Amino acid sequence: MDVLIQKLRDSGFKITPKIRAIINLFNDKDQYMCVQEIQTALEARNISSGLPTIYRILERLEQAGIILSFKNRERQVFYFLCRSHHGSHHHHFVCRKCRCVREVPLCTFSVIQQHIETQLDATVENHMLHIEGICSQCRLLHS
Repeated sequence: MDVLIQKLRDSGFKITPKIRAIINLFNDKDQYMCVQEIQTALEARNISSGLPTIYRILERLEQAGIILSFKNRERQVFYFLCRSHHGSHHHHFVCRKCRCVREVPLCTFSVIQQHIETQLDATVENHMLHIEGICSQCRLLHS
């Protein structure tokens, strides 16, 4: 967690108690959560915070690359902690059952990028891949 706090400081962030609490929450839970779940979990830790404040903090943490978000099939937004501190490009696998998030340190996007650049005459500036499924532990439990 100290690495994450230092990354924020290096980005010019003032580390408030609520920012620290949200990072601690994600670090402890190791799951993705929606804003309402974050608020409830903070309240369970005796930290009161309104939804607008939580949204603002999550937006700032997302801009810093500490927190990432995705929409599920029902279009609900979820947030999770990006544990990669080395800055290399990677993707994430999220389990739909237990909500765990695992890094996937592999990217084979170069074939798609080459197609886009040659066939569409366009320039790829960035991409983000979010992979949903059932993790091995949940598959074993539910088989």
